[in-house]
Amino acid sequence: NQQYIQEDEIDLRDFVNIAIKRKKLILTIFLVSIVIAVVASLLMPKVYEMTTMVQLGSVEIIRSGIDKDQSVMKKEKAREIILSKSFLLPIIEKLNIKIKVKDLKNDIKIILIDETNLIKIKIVYPGLDMLVRVNNAIVDSFIARGKSIYQEKVGLVNKWLKQLDLDIKNVEADINRTKSLISKLSDFDNNSQSKVFLEAIQLQNLLFGYENNLIKLKEQKNDLELMLHSFREFGIFDAPIKPEKPIMPMELSVLIAGIISLLCGVFLASFMEFWQKSKD
Repeated sequence: NQQYIQEDEIDLRDFVNIAIKRKKLILTIFLVSIVIAVVASLLMPKVYEMTTMVQLGSVEIIRSGIDKDQSVMKKEKAREIILSKSFLLPIIEKLNIKIKVKDLKNDIKIILIDETNLIKIKIVYPGLDMLVRVNNAIVDSFIARGKSIYQEKVGLVNKWLKQLDLDIKNVEADINRTKSLISKLSDFDNNSQSKVFLEAIQLQNLLFGYENNLIKLKEQKNDLELMLHSFREFGIFDAPIKPEKPIMPMELSVLIAGIISLLCGVFLASFMEFWQKSKD
């Protein structure tokens, strides 16, 4: 074990000696890399990131048998729409930007938040002003499409409510008419008592059916109204914040370039030293 430790110490000492001997080479590579990193950071457009949290429309089911779909749009479907060519191409044309659909698609990341109807739309794009334009265009277009679907569902429920109002009105008319017929039966003379009794039973049974039907219709109407109030519309849940700094600041780029250049310089110095010894 001590032999191994001594060998490691020797190897490390040799490694340090090589670095000192070839310090000019290592320093040159380091400085050149730093200069290149600084120039590249200044010339290349800065890349920024924006994140928008969007609430998808949803429906809470009050009673079974009315509507089985508990969401206006599934999160997976939302991601599919946003990343589709048919969605992104009109945005590219509207903004008049020179980028391919597949490249813009790669700049967008859709994050599905578990156990919620929320998604995050994360967009990375060069240039702060351009990022804001692209982000707003994508989010606004998606929300407009979602609201259209939402309004269709709301319209369907309102249509059901109107039909229920009409059904309730008709049943109430049937009830009033039946009650009127029952009240008129008392006007008949005693000779028609048996006939009146049978008709009264029939009308009472009919009235009972109408009243039960009215109760059910009003319950359905109440359920639909509660369902309508439970609807959550499409919209921005958490507005994006305009970023102040790019995702890769110049300082970080220079730091990374410096570390990589030092490693490369030391490796190159070691290789040159090994090559020279092998020739000797």
